[in-house]
Amino acid sequence: MEEQFSAVKFQTIFVGSEPPVDPKIAELKKWCREFHDRKLARPHKRGSFGNLRFRDSGDSFVITGSGVRFGDEWVDNPFVKVNSCDLEKMLVYAEGTRDPSSESLMHYSVYRARPDVGAVFHGHSREILDRAEELGLTQTITEEPYGSASLARSIIEVLDEKYLIVLKGHGFLSLGATMEDAGELACRTQDLTRGKADGR
Repeated sequence: MEEQFSAVKFQTIFVGSEPPVDPKIAELKKWCREFHDRKLARPHKRGSFGNLRFRDSGDSFVITGSGVRFGDEWVDNPFVKVNSCDLEKMLVYAEGTRDPSSESLMHYSVYRARPDVGAVFHGHSREILDRAEELGLTQTITEEPYGSASLARSIIEVLDEKYLIVLKGHGFLSLGATMEDAGELACRTQDLTRGKADGR
């Protein structure tokens, strides 16, 4: 949970230099602000702990770029389109002006495994981590380094048809058919942990 961010752990191959243009980006920006305000994506010195994305088409998706701070007022387009990934060679094929989020391999794996999912939100919440077992939330079996292919594989091992996965020692994934579904599930889960903490 308190791991220090350093850099992406894969090589990005840019197949286009223009940032994505999509009407759904306005909603993605809204959820970035919501995750910041709720402290579901806490800031660090080079960005925010977390990454949000929505499916574009097939297995491609639009995701927050590396080093994006969710609470900032952005003057440029901080999003990147990921077209595909090679987990064995640790390659990400993308379009945009910055590296995609360090967790792009993880998100690509989830989209490939779950064609019903249209949005995946990754956040960091001590409340959710601390109460995952108490609340009966599905957790990865092992703790894996962020941005790694092993983390992606650990998620697929337990994913099945679930929509909320706790990444052991790290954070959580909230999935949904839409961004609203994924965002509201994350918020409800956070609220539930606070209710448990308050004894309600």
